[in-house]
Amino acid sequence: MRGVMMERVVRWTLNGVRQPPFLCTPEHLDDLALGYLLNAGMVDGPDSVTSIEVGENEVAVRTAHTPQSMAPIDERLDRLAPLSGDWRVSVPSLKAWADELTGEERYYGTHRIGLFGPQGAIFREDIGRHNAADKAIGAAVRRGWDLSRCALGATGRISLEILAKAASAGIPVLFSKKYPSDLSGDYASRLNLGIAAQIQSAEPVLSGAVWRFDNRG
Repeated sequence: MRGVMMERVVRWTLNGVRQPPFLCTPEHLDDLALGYLLNAGMVDGPDSVTSIEVGENEVAVRTAHTPQSMAPIDERLDRLAPLSGDWRVSVPSLKAWADELTGEERYYGTHRIGLFGPQGAIFREDIGRHNAADKAIGAAVRRGWDLSRCALGATGRISLEILAKAASAGIPVLFSKKYPSDLSGDYASRLNLGIAAQIQSAEPVLSGAVWRFDNRG
């Protein structure tokens, strides 16, 4: 039987200053902190983070320079340029990855995010889908992955927050067994991201930069 879903209030500090706590599943907290800072545009890259110390339900992060303030999500998205690069992926590959994503969940009730690409696969779970995305992206960045050649899969809907995290990280393809929000679809078109919804159905729904989906196999 899968484990019981865990949720904790995780307190964290940034250069000694207390931040609003994470409400999260208390695993891979170093990945969560790094991914959050990167996806929020508070640091320029992983080299800006000098240390992440994880204790019991607490995290202390140090950066080389004063971090930037987090801008509202619409401002962050409007600052992004459309993703470049010509990476594309076949729909059959996405279907196979979706089976992996939904087949090995550790907990009941959590959201699961998977990153897939030439480097392999990374899975992260959390009570919050945004936390799971930060964890997966943080883990990939820590490993030096080329995110411009990756797809992000979600077990839940693709909200604007999830799309914003993928776009900020330079991930060009998203997929889910559910649907994106209307705003996610609009921004996917603007930012040159492809979205594959209902991926486990007989006829997945493709939107955004649909040229990124190669149906030839």
